[in-house]
Amino acid sequence: MSPSDLGGVVKPFVFLDLFDAQGAALRGMTEMPLHPHSGIATVTVFTEGRVRYADPDAGTGTLGYGGVEWMRAGGGVWHGKEMSPDDVPRIQGFQLWLALPAELESSEAVSRYIEAQ
Repeated sequence: MSPSDLGGVVKPFVFLDLFDAQGAALRGMTEMPLHPHSGIATVTVFTEGRVRYADPDAGTGTLGYGGVEWMRAGGGVWHGKEMSPDDVPRIQGFQLWLALPAELESSEAVSRYIEAQ
C-alpha cells in the first residue's frame, strides 16, 4: 500500500514495504543515497539476515532476525547511510510507515535500534 492509495484510507498506516534483497540488490544497499523523510515514523523489522548500524546519535551494533529499527522523522531527517548489510547472502523484512499526529509532525528526529535479544 502507498500514501496515495490505500494508505490515505487506513491512516495512520500510510505505507508498507516488504523487502527481500540478495545478490546485486543486497550490494546496492551499501550504495543507498541519502534521502529525506518528514512527518512520519517508520518501523523496520528484519526477518532474515543481518545489518550493521552506525548512527552518531544512537550508537553502533547489528540487527538480525527480530531486530527493529524505529525512526521518528518529525520535522525532517536525511538518512540512508546508517545501515549496511552484514556478511550475509540475503536480507528480508518489512517496513511500516506511520503518519505522525499533528503535534509530532515538526518534532525532533529520533532513531532507535532494538536488537532481538
